[in-house]
Amino acid sequence: MFFSYNWLQSFFKQKLPKPEKLVEILEMHLFEIEDLKKKNNDWVFDIDVLTNRLCDCGGHIGMAREIGAILKIKYNIKNITVVREKNLDTKDFLEIEVQDKDLCPRYSATIIMGVKVKDSPLWMQERLISCGLQPINNIVDATNYIMLETGQPLHAFDFDKISSDIKNKNKKKIIVRCARDGEKIITLEGKKYDLSKDILLIADSDGPLALAGIKGGKKAEITNDTVNIVLESANFKNSSIYKTSKKLDLKTDASLRFSAGFDPNMTEFAINRLVGLIQEVVGGKVAKNLIDFYPQKLFPKNIKINLDYIQSLLGVKISQKEVINILKSLDFKIKDSKSKILNIEVPTFRQDISIEEDIIEEIGRIYGYTNITPSLPKVKINLPSQNQQFIYQKESRKFFKEFKFLEVLNYSFLKEGWETFFSKENLIEMEKPLSANTRYLRPSLIPNLVENIIYNQRYQKDLSFFEIGRIFYKKGQNLVESIYIGGATIGANIFFELKGILELFFKNFGISKFSFEPLNKNSEFFGKSFLNLKRSSEIKIKNLTIGLLGELNQKIYFDNSLKDPVYVFEINFDEFAKFIFPKIKYQPLPKYPEVSRDISIICHKDTPAGKIIKIINNAGKKLIKDIQLFDIYEKDNKKTLSFHIIYQSKKRSLSSEDVALIEKDIIKAIEKYQDFQVKRIFD
Repeated sequence: MFFSYNWLQSFFKQKLPKPEKLVEILEMHLFEIEDLKKKNNDWVFDIDVLTNRLCDCGGHIGMAREIGAILKIKYNIKNITVVREKNLDTKDFLEIEVQDKDLCPRYSATIIMGVKVKDSPLWMQERLISCGLQPINNIVDATNYIMLETGQPLHAFDFDKISSDIKNKNKKKIIVRCARDGEKIITLEGKKYDLSKDILLIADSDGPLALAGIKGGKKAEITNDTVNIVLESANFKNSSIYKTSKKLDLKTDASLRFSAGFDPNMTEFAINRLVGLIQEVVGGKVAKNLIDFYPQKLFPKNIKINLDYIQSLLGVKISQKEVINILKSLDFKIKDSKSKILNIEVPTFRQDISIEEDIIEEIGRIYGYTNITPSLPKVKINLPSQNQQFIYQKESRKFFKEFKFLEVLNYSFLKEGWETFFSKENLIEMEKPLSANTRYLRPSLIPNLVENIIYNQRYQKDLSFFEIGRIFYKKGQNLVESIYIGGATIGANIFFELKGILELFFKNFGISKFSFEPLNKNSEFFGKSFLNLKRSSEIKIKNLTIGLLGELNQKIYFDNSLKDPVYVFEINFDEFAKFIFPKIKYQPLPKYPEVSRDISIICHKDTPAGKIIKIINNAGKKLIKDIQLFDIYEKDNKKTLSFHIIYQSKKRSLSSEDVALIEKDIIKAIEKYQDFQVKRIFD
């Protein structure tokens, strides 16, 4: 943002420091100067004004206020007198209708009759050029000049080009409304824009006149033939201007300022200065009675602050008198200063000030942080305790990334359509959703992970995603928020591969007593209709259900053209973390060798593998170290499950005869069940 040195100097009787020195001073008080250039007889500062300070430092008056406070000198704003015509009333010629008070909190307007449009005076042109704006004509230049002076964007319309009120042909009517579908506008540069319902317009009875807070339209443009003008000084909701500017890819000085948020109390001050300036350099008859739509006035905030707190936070003793002087130099008002507790009225143009600490920051900034002698604290410092769960999450991310899972960060909402897979009484609905895709908070990580698979399958076949995030759901009358870790992968016959990864995941955190059990009617996951219940299981640690593992149901495949099965898992990380052993004890390597055997068992196709594993473990006389399912073959109503069994003793080496005796016990235990048949045992 460009500022003229000569313009800033005009606010002070005292001579300002040289431009190079002023750069140094401003930078020491938290203003970053991008550049300093000499232009003719002037110096131009390119100052990086932060977004939160555009409201008060977006114009030369605001920057002069800052310089005055830093240098402890008074700044003066030149009074502009306005002579208004007694027999010419704005309300007799113009009507303003604001249809959306939320998007347009204030709208001020007046008219000037009998202007003569021509080139601006040279002094005005020079200042505009210095600040990066090209002169156009005396009316448009005057609006830009006052914007650069006050920070408040303004606009001028050709009064005679505005359509009359439908009900009253003797009056022109300006309407502040949202665009209608199919409406178009041609801007001052001649570019046509297609408009949508969320775009705020300045319009008349026939159509758009301007993009509110962004750009004027061609229809009511000021030209050399203009005789009568309407001046606009308004305030618009910052989010609306930002969205429109981004949507249309149209950025202007006005949109930059309004997007940051602006003080509605500035509109009247700015338009009065504009009227006076036009009367001075252009002439014309100024109508009386400004039209001012301002239904909900913004009043200053009051913040009480203790002087001792100021001194303790800054680490320096600043007298009450000096604190008051600093605040007054920034146009804060002190309503009560009889005690150490100051009652401070914050001007409405300081929208960045909301709490005590904000005021203390201002005091420290103007006092000068270089004037505060650094010193070590004289208190005992206790190191904060480690956030153990954060460490566990970090370790979990590392684990899944090593298995080629890609981490994703999804929005905490449920995409439209997925709500049908959950019980409605468990869903948390947003009061004012922005769209159908933000109506519900997500009760699970799985839907969004599946959407990641669906979106990316067109580019790649082998996909695996995981996420650590919060889920939200109702449990009776209570709202529950928990951290979960979830994953999704696509591919044929990878259920057991995913199960093996999860087993390693648990063991990595020192958890050994876990199990995968089939879903039954009593399971909390039984109602998860997005799962293929016959190919899913719940995950337990010490009989506590902490998650699920399973395949998506067929409907999701068909609806989203998924060619291969998608397998998902979800674990309640809050509960999972309770079972983690913070310290893993050292265990020596086993002294005696392992013996491995494979066994194949024929059973009914609905028999869970976990049931057979349990039978084998119970019959193994504690000599079984591990059991791994490595193959499944299905035919008709039967299936063959093949397991890899590892035997090992802590006391001695196992012989072939020892293993053979254990295998007999295993076969005997299995064949007690009529549906089970041992097909073969092999080395």
